[in-house]
Amino acid sequence: MAQLLRVARLMQILVPALALGATGCTAEVTSGDGEKNSGEGGGGGEGGDGEGGQGGECTTYGGDGCKPGEVASCNHPPDFVEIWGEMYMDCKEIADCTTAWEYMACATPLVLSFDQASVEYTIDATHTFDLQNRASHVTDWPTARTPWLALDRDGSGAIEDGSELFGSMSPLASGRTAPNGFVALREFDENHDGRIDALDPHFSRLLVWADRDADRRATPVELESVAAVEIESISLDYVSVPHCDARGNCEVERAPFVYRDAAGVRRTGTVIDVRLPPQR
Repeated sequence: MAQLLRVARLMQILVPALALGATGCTAEVTSGDGEKNSGEGGGGGEGGDGEGGQGGECTTYGGDGCKPGEVASCNHPPDFVEIWGEMYMDCKEIADCTTAWEYMACATPLVLSFDQASVEYTIDATHTFDLQNRASHVTDWPTARTPWLALDRDGSGAIEDGSELFGSMSPLASGRTAPNGFVALREFDENHDGRIDALDPHFSRLLVWADRDADRRATPVELESVAAVEIESISLDYVSVPHCDARGNCEVERAPFVYRDAAGVRRTGTVIDVRLPPQR
């Protein structure tokens, strides 16, 4: 029941924010009891001096200074000129009277839907993956029917963390990270024609990772080049159509891609930027 209430509370914040596409971190956060607090990172409680309070309860918090249970909508990073959708983060107590915002839910990797159907997820609490390039977390995981679009940046033969997918964890030439997967992919559009295809030198490096055993570990048999699966082009002309499931997994930005099926018929699929919150 507690998990369902938490998901419902996050959905109330996330879905309207995704639809509106706000710009940057909000100055208002919502606490676990529904009260709103102004100021960056949330305010501390009244009374007490220092980090402790009466009865052993914290009245102020170190670290990010937010209160455990607070949820804030925030684009990550907050200073992007181009803002394409709003994400959320929640506040966790990481030590006695010390809290930190958990940015993991800001991970926005791209998946490929060859039949244009919605993304289906595997629910598994035993396997983890480092989507946000900070630490491994448990999330729901797209099935092999909607594989990841990936790039083996270090040439290791595996996809080791979120930096080798396309999303808000992708490094840009500017030194920043991308606000979503399409902005990350745009850096490979070297002829600036609004799509990624064989005319772009890096197209041949793109991979499709179908994690068939859902163990969050890429093996050689699970990785194929985009050419091997007959993908001809991926459009960068995306639209934002937010849709979230009951567990807080969201499909947000999407664009078409063109491929040929086993019979050689040219078809259109959908590349989707998903939001995967931590599951506990």
